[in-house]
Amino acid sequence: MDRARAQEISAALLRAARGAEAEVTLGGGSQLVAAFAANQPSAHEATAWPHVSLRVGLRRGRGWHTARAWTRDLSADALKELARRALDLARLGAPDPDYLPMLHPEEAGTWSGDVAAAWSPEVGAITPAARAALLAELLLPCRRAGFEARGALVLTDGSLSLDGDPGILAIHNGRGLGRFHASAHLALQCRVRHRGGGEAWGARWGRSARALELPALAEHLMQRAAVASQRGPAPAGPLPVVLEPAAVASLVGALLPSLTRERFDAGQSALGERLGALALDPRLSLLDDPFHPLHLARPFDAEGLATQSVELIRAGLVRGFLYTRATALRHKLPPTGHTPQLPSRAAARARAPVMLGGVARVEAMIQEVGRRGLLVPALQDVRLLEVRAGRFVASVRDALWIEGGRLTAAAPPLHLEASALDLLQSVEAGAPVYAGGMVVPPLLLPALHLQEAP
Repeated sequence: MDRARAQEISAALLRAARGAEAEVTLGGGSQLVAAFAANQPSAHEATAWPHVSLRVGLRRGRGWHTARAWTRDLSADALKELARRALDLARLGAPDPDYLPMLHPEEAGTWSGDVAAAWSPEVGAITPAARAALLAELLLPCRRAGFEARGALVLTDGSLSLDGDPGILAIHNGRGLGRFHASAHLALQCRVRHRGGGEAWGARWGRSARALELPALAEHLMQRAAVASQRGPAPAGPLPVVLEPAAVASLVGALLPSLTRERFDAGQSALGERLGALALDPRLSLLDDPFHPLHLARPFDAEGLATQSVELIRAGLVRGFLYTRATALRHKLPPTGHTPQLPSRAAARARAPVMLGGVARVEAMIQEVGRRGLLVPALQDVRLLEVRAGRFVASVRDALWIEGGRLTAAAPPLHLEASALDLLQSVEAGAPVYAGGMVVPPLLLPALHLQEAP
């Protein structure tokens, strides 16, 4: 969906909802998932997921009634029906005491970065032949060396997540506000198996085929899978651990709810008792920055308010929080542009986390580990147990033993239960990369206790 089509759909809905405050949100796009197994393409599935929703506000007496309705049908009749349904829901609902008038363009503000490069025609123009040639860069080296690769390549054009959920592409309201943000990217997840039974997992993300660096990924995973064919013991106590960026993203994800002002006000923030003191290792800083070149995320929130780059933690000290517009007004502070889709009382939501630390690569960190340690590529089955402590539980299925600065064997499946805040108190950080929807560095933790999975 291009800008002109988004404006056309929005104009039709705004006309149909005349007499009410109205806001149109469009999302979705197209996505192709090309799966592969046993070193050859196995299946592909193409999805087109248009999504349009309409939020209305009706003034009745002294109060406002509000509702939102949505559809995937973009026909003229369906849009008229959508408007009727949203208005009926608003009339039937109870007054909303927290209703905020929709934004005028001048109230919505402007952003300070450039995200135009988030969309490139290259992704949508990749033909089946070009896709097969791209996968061959990964699969052929594995086949020739006697390894077996399986996984999926995902090409997304629009605002769909990797799971196919529609995000926001455009917003228009009856007060003249209009926003549009197009994006496109490729993502690949792969597991390579050695004939001896060892496996290694890896992922790549980029806005061009070249950015995936698939030949290098194939070589990397084959080396890891060969090492994993040797079996090592379970760790017996705390050890130095190198967390690769995908694992670090899980730690950061456990902390993000604590960095909203709504959680802090409710006494549910893991950082609430650490204001004015070091919350993280002083070598770490954390931002929400949609303009970072590895993000180029949507620069407005779910009501069209311009999103600001927010410094959350600088050199270990808490510097700020994310705000919804309602919370910002209550505190008489500028909003940060992190409101979720309304009507909702949900807290602000980070969209482009960036953790900064050092410059070292994972390989250098592995060499830095002393006599014995572990490498953890990713955390699986992550479940947040307690927001206030940033406490989570996770499985680790691909850990490798480090001995004398090199990878030597696979560890058995492991279990981790810990506080992300505690784990980030003393670390050495490397160079940030994109992983798990965030820009995060690898981390070297001096002592982490991982237990053998039951």
